Amino acid sequence: MAYRHPLRHRRHGSFGEGLDLSTVIRTCIGCRERVDKTALVRVVGIGSSSNWVITPDPGGSLPGRGAHLHPTTRCLELAIKRKAFGRALKIEGTIDTILLAEVVRGTNDQKN
Repeated sequence: MAYRHPLRHRRHGSFGEGLDLSTVIRTCIGCRERVDKTALVRVVGIGSSSNWVITPDPGGSLPGRGAHLHPTTRCLELAIKRKAFGRALKIEGTIDTILLAEVVRGTNDQKN
């Protein structure tokens, strides 16, 4: 019999018990909190092999690998400090977050 990781393959009674299938859960790359997808903004890396611009994708339609982030300055700073954009988007090189910072600042201004 194949090895099964105990935390990934737990059995919880009947199939789907305790799962809310109406919400999609994503992890913020800044604070690592798991929340509903609607509370996060999707970002993608657009550019060449050495220069990347992290672009917000609110509609979720841009091509490429995406990552999710809370639209707060705190989570943006944590993601930059942890170098999470490169890991989450699997990109290497210079990463520019100016567009994303403007969107985050705009979101914070609307809340105040």
